Amino acid sequence: MDQERFSEICLRHRESIRERSGIGTLSEKTLHAILKDYFEPDAAYQEVKVDGYFADIARKGEIFEIQTRDLYRLAPKISTFIVENSVTVIYPIALSKKIFWLDPSTGESLSERKSPKKGKEIDVLPELYGLRDFLLHENFRVCLMLLEVNEYRVPDGYGKDRKKRATKLDRYPTALIDEIYLEKAEDYLRFLPKNLPSEFSSSDFRIAARCDLFTAQRALNIFSSIGLIQPMGKKGRYKTYTFAKIP
Repeated sequence: MDQERFSEICLRHRESIRERSGIGTLSEKTLHAILKDYFEPDAAYQEVKVDGYFADIARKGEIFEIQTRDLYRLAPKISTFIVENSVTVIYPIALSKKIFWLDPSTGESLSERKSPKKGKEIDVLPELYGLRDFLLHENFRVCLMLLEVNEYRVPDGYGKDRKKRATKLDRYPTALIDEIYLEKAEDYLRFLPKNLPSEFSSSDFRIAARCDLFTAQRALNIFSSIGLIQPMGKKGRYKTYTFAKIP
């Protein structure tokens, strides 16, 4: 992790935005572009065609794909890339977020507030469900980028203030908090709460991990597929699991 270089890249992009007449010229890919420059500063290795697909970054047998959601869409690419390359999927998580409301005609800030919603590391697990077959492949890993983020919106939605379902114009990172790599089964132990009983259900996991039931169910499916836990039976309408030895 290089926080200083990350900050320099963010500053360079901010200055470029100002030269293009301010924040109103932000594109939806600002976060993507900053992460791409952080992992590979040489543009010659960015947006490279490999085996019929364009990779965000490709260099000397290494491929990096940056995706903010719907990771399952990467599966066809990864299936092809992983045969002869190491593949890293980069997934940003906003631990904290400040929301800026912009005038759609001038791009000027109308108001700002800190979002009460905070991202968590566990947010990646529902996304990884669609890539679970790759998680233990020797040529595959996931990188979580934990960030502080500014999000820019325009009030063009519904309701009195037109903020419901309003357009999210862009996300702009302001600080890098941490980088976390998931490469082997043991790395996923960080998501298992320490206060789980010896036999537990998705409902137990939801409470212990302080997440929603959907996240809990997807998490347990992933943990089972990579050998961290094993199914036991049922408790009511929920399947139950116990801890397994790391393969």
